[in-house]
Amino acid sequence: MHPAIQAYLDDLTELGEAEAVRRFSEKIQKLSAEEQERVQQDAQRMQDVGNDPAFTRCAQLVQNAIMNDEEALAFQNYIMKAPACALMRTFMLLGQTAEEAQDE
Repeated sequence: MHPAIQAYLDDLTELGEAEAVRRFSEKIQKLSAEEQERVQQDAQRMQDVGNDPAFTRCAQLVQNAIMNDEEALAFQNYIMKAPACALMRTFMLLGQTAEEAQDE
């Protein structure tokens, strides 16, 4: 995933959507045309994976897993730190942000 997208996701969870979008836009404008294309390609790949029925089913299974609080926290900590879980972490953070926006 392009570093600009990673920074956007970090900003999204820490600073909120408006500030994250503002910072992301500033970063994108400073990139070369080639880098902007890479960002767009990475964003499209993320969208494609997010729309994949197998990924959706996997995410649903994770969401529906029965865990006590300690197990859920250990699982969340693993997802947030494991390099192999970067894509799942991205979608978890996006889902949390979407839920928070709906609650407001």
